[in-house]
Amino acid sequence: MNKFGQGDFLGAIADFGESIWVNPNLAPVHYFLGTSSESWGNYWAAINDYTQAIENNPEFADAYYMRGNIYCKFGDYQRAIDDFTQFIVFHPDIDRTYYARGAIRSYVGDNQGAIEDFTQFINLNPHPNYNNYYHRGVIYYLLGNYQEAIEDLENSLRICSYLKNIAFYQRVQQAIEQLR
Repeated sequence: MNKFGQGDFLGAIADFGESIWVNPNLAPVHYFLGTSSESWGNYWAAINDYTQAIENNPEFADAYYMRGNIYCKFGDYQRAIDDFTQFIVFHPDIDRTYYARGAIRSYVGDNQGAIEDFTQFINLNPHPNYNNYYHRGVIYYLLGNYQEAIEDLENSLRICSYLKNIAFYQRVQQAIEQLR
């Protein structure tokens, strides 16, 4: 673990590989081997390592999350959604996973699922950022729910105005004017 913490990912991969050779059923070792492989850019090995961690311990939630991120990166959206869903089973109170799954659901056209995930993200997050309301507002618009879209876009504007993001503010303001 020391080499991983120092950024020596190749050294960490070697050390974790030795640990797996001694005891191939240690899920945390497979997980950290996966994070080392991913940090080194070897995503397919990382997927394999995260999968092995899950096979050794099906409740190893972080392995689902990390594998889901890689699946998303490579466009395997259904597997990413499945892994994020499994992570949520174990950690329903962690907001970032709802946002990630919601973004993928939106991308693949599951707008109702995206609304549910973005809503859960906003409900769990005491300080949502303007993008969260903006994305949900855009999906409400696509679904024809214009009043909800306007409300979310106005919430996005309210938060955005404190951050002085002028270009974004103007773009959202124009979208609201078009909806009215």
